[in-house]
Amino acid sequence: AFHNKQHQPADGCLSLAALWRESLGTGDSSTETPPVVEDDPTLTGRSLFAANLSRRLAEWKRGGSGVSVAVMCVDQMDELVERFGEQGRNFLRQVLGRLLEAATREMDERCEFEDGLFAMILPGADKSNALAVAERLRLQVRQCKVRMGRDLWDLTASIGMAHCTVAARVMDIMLSAEAAMNEVTRLGGDAVGVGQPLPEPVGSHIV
Repeated sequence: AFHNKQHQPADGCLSLAALWRESLGTGDSSTETPPVVEDDPTLTGRSLFAANLSRRLAEWKRGGSGVSVAVMCVDQMDELVERFGEQGRNFLRQVLGRLLEAATREMDERCEFEDGLFAMILPGADKSNALAVAERLRLQVRQCKVRMGRDLWDLTASIGMAHCTVAARVMDIMLSAEAAMNEVTRLGGDAVGVGQPLPEPVGSHIV
């Protein structure tokens, strides 16, 4: 099913307007400020995310399947947080958690690695399949509209990818993916970038 997923989101993909109404418990989406929402249970904590990535990399070094990492930021996040504060951030965290869940497989892991920076572990996904996941996520974010206050906001995402062959350490693969994301952001956002290979650590036995 993963290999057969199309790059375009399904017709019934997540609607931010619907999420807005669901969070408010009403059909009226013209409220001035977003509602306060609870932490999204679909997102793991940063420590657990890093530990699981380290375990996946260790398995790969022993001859197991590869793993890819993606990091994502919403290009409008800073502007929305400046205007709506923590309520806006919490609402977007809930929305993005669901978009991440919809775009990935059950075996994948999703995390808010830092404020506004979301990360995914894609075990067993080669570069082409990982890119397909990232592109599907980018398209889902792009097609969403969110009404916050009296304005309708368009969202776009900058996504960076890195594959386990770039380095042996968690920090290296995360920095490679983040560098690719930052370059995409610098060029205007709404795109997927791929991290450049990094030198292997001294004493590495990876082949």
